[in-house]
Amino acid sequence: ELVENALDAGARSIDIEIEEGGRQRIRVGDDGVGMGREDAVLALARHATSKIRAAADLVGVASYGFRGEALPAICSVSQLEIETAPVDGGGTRVRAAAGAVEDTREAARRRGTTVTVAHLFYNAPARHKFMRGARSEWRAIMEAVTSVALTRRDVRLSLTHDGKEVLTLPAASSLRARLAALWGGAYAERFLAVDDVRGTTRVSGLVERPADVGTASRRIYVSVNGRAVRDFGIVRAAEAAYQSTIPSGVRPTLFLDFEVARRALGTIGAGAAIGRPTIPFPAAPRYEPPGVDVEALRADRRPREGLFAPSEAGEGTAPAPTPGPADAPTRPESGPEDAEPIPFLMQVNRTYLLFESEGGVVLIDQHSAHERILYEKFMGALTRGEAPG
Repeated sequence: ELVENALDAGARSIDIEIEEGGRQRIRVGDDGVGMGREDAVLALARHATSKIRAAADLVGVASYGFRGEALPAICSVSQLEIETAPVDGGGTRVRAAAGAVEDTREAARRRGTTVTVAHLFYNAPARHKFMRGARSEWRAIMEAVTSVALTRRDVRLSLTHDGKEVLTLPAASSLRARLAALWGGAYAERFLAVDDVRGTTRVSGLVERPADVGTASRRIYVSVNGRAVRDFGIVRAAEAAYQSTIPSGVRPTLFLDFEVARRALGTIGAGAAIGRPTIPFPAAPRYEPPGVDVEALRADRRPREGLFAPSEAGEGTAPAPTPGPADAPTRPESGPEDAEPIPFLMQVNRTYLLFESEGGVVLIDQHSAHERILYEKFMGALTRGEAPG
């Protein structure tokens, strides 16, 4: 919540300090627009927000959330301090605990805001005992910060835990550069770039090369309009594109950014849960990968024209002379009705189909074969004067 507030304030640099996995203290400092004295106090009032000015703003709110929703809730179960200053005014320090403001005074500081949350749930022992251990809470914080780092690559981020600097990420010019900063240059080079536009939706990002799938820990990060989300339909559609190129049981790493017209999404995002919320896509299209007709492949044994295949003479034209002392023998025509069925042996790497023939073994690339089948159906429909379907 605090990091997203910083992003909404236009921060270009965010520093995060954690003690004991956040159980003891969380501090988030930014260089955003900051707040004046009145707004700093108002930010701790319930139902207050700086994100909307009129009711119409609710329809197209583009911020990460409502600043006033999170801060009073956090303040009600912690000891909280806000230190803030706008670009053209003096600084303010507000201290509060258990939901009540205890002290407000002037403070010397640069433009921006720093929020410190200490002793979380100190006044709610029943809730405190359900907090996870420091190590588990730290892992959750790392996951949240990583999501922000991948979706907001234009922002510099630093993360410190128990006095030790864990992450220092300068603003990155690309997703690949941010991956390199997080996990190393060799890791970033494992991926293929994707970029496509369909209707009002653009998808871009990096996806794992089929040959590398299963060789490292799997990661899935999906963002919609700059916000990290969970959408299992998107993930399944992306994985379906791999189904014939990777072994069964392994799943690819995906880093995908979606830009969707807000009118297509409806009023989502402002009230969604923090972390990577699951969001609804109205009438979301779902990708269904093409199947492979093995029976059609068995029957389709017609010879294909290659580099040395004899060409047929067109109507009204003379065939080209064939060099050599004797004419080349004519290759007999064959078709599916003439071909003997050949036994299907196995599928290799979910990519190739292996058949047994009289002369040995036939290896067929199922993608190419499927394209050929579709092509033949298309041409047959045209020949019959039908609309290709």
